[in-house]
Amino acid sequence: MLRNHEKVRDDMLRARFKEFGDDAILVRIQCYVDCENFGEFLEIAQELNFHVMEIVEGQGASFALPGRMIYGTHEIQSGKD
Repeated sequence: MLRNHEKVRDDMLRARFKEFGDDAILVRIQCYVDCENFGEFLEIAQELNFHVMEIVEGQGASFALPGRMIYGTHEIQSGKD
């Protein structure tokens, strides 16, 4: 995927298993992109990230997103009396 992108340079491509995190397997993907400005860089980075998601999901795997519970100490009023 990286080698096929026209803005990704071929001289520095890395994909490595980095470490185990809390409830995660961390993989580092590193490459250099040819772009004119930071906005263009962000667009390319987003495009590459979506491609990574497609590859992972195409292999039958999925991403676990963190969940959070928020506990309050006060009852919420609906505004109806």
